[in-house]
Amino acid sequence: MPSRIDVAKVNLRHRRQTAVETSYLTTVGIGVGALAFTADWLSDPVSRLLTPLVSSGFAWSCTALVCGLTAHTLPSALRRGVGVPVLATLAYYGLILFASRRWHHGGETDGSPLLPYGLPSVAKATTMWLIGSIFAGIIMGFLAHKIRRGAIRTRTIATGVSSGLLASDGAHSLLHVAFFWIGPIDSFIIGKVQSALIQVSLAISTSIIIFRIFKLQFTWPAFASTATMSTATSICLWHVVSLFEY
Repeated sequence: MPSRIDVAKVNLRHRRQTAVETSYLTTVGIGVGALAFTADWLSDPVSRLLTPLVSSGFAWSCTALVCGLTAHTLPSALRRGVGVPVLATLAYYGLILFASRRWHHGGETDGSPLLPYGLPSVAKATTMWLIGSIFAGIIMGFLAHKIRRGAIRTRTIATGVSSGLLASDGAHSLLHVAFFWIGPIDSFIIGKVQSALIQVSLAISTSIIIFRIFKLQFTWPAFASTATMSTATSICLWHVVSLFEY
C-alpha cells in the first residue's frame, strides 16, 4: 500500500499540474478574446489584416487545436480545446459589455439617455458563441489528440478533418459572396473576400506545418477526401450559424 507521504506527493503534483493548466488556459483564452476585441477597434487596413488572424473562425479553432496538440492525454486535450475558446468568448463579450459599451443606443448629444437596448443582442451572441465554442472545442481537442497519438492513417484523417474545419469559415464567406451576394462590390465586400482568402490560406499552411512537425506520412486520398467532406459539412454548419446570428 502507498504510504501517506507518497499519496501526499501525488496530490501535490496533481494540484500543481491543475494550477499550471488553469493558468495556461486563462492566459491564452483571455489573450485571444482581448486581441479579437482590439482588432474591432483598429482602423483599416490594419484591422482588415488582423481580423482573420485573431477574430475569425480560423483563429479561434486553430488556437483550440494548437492548445490541444500541447496536451499529453485526451482529457487534457479536451479541456484545452474547450477552455480556450470559451474563455476567449467570455473575455471578448465581457470587454464589449463593460469596456466599449457599444451596445448602447441613443446618446447624450440629442438629450436622450443611453439606453441598453443592445443587451439582448449581446446576450444572444454570447450564448450562441459559447455553445459553438464548447461544440467546436470538443471536436478540435479530440482531433488534436488523434493527430498526436493516433495511428498513421488516423493521424492523417484527423489532420484532414481539422484542415476542413479551419478553412470552413473562409470558404463559407467566399461561397456566399460568389453565389448569394446581390449588393454592390464595395470596400466592405472586398474586405470580406480578403479575410476569407487569408483564412483559407492559413488553414492550408497550418495543415502543412502539422504534417512537418509530427512527421505524418501523406496518405493523400485519405487526407483529401476527409478535408473535402469536413469543409463541405462545416460550410453547412456556418450557414446555419449565420441564420441565427442575424
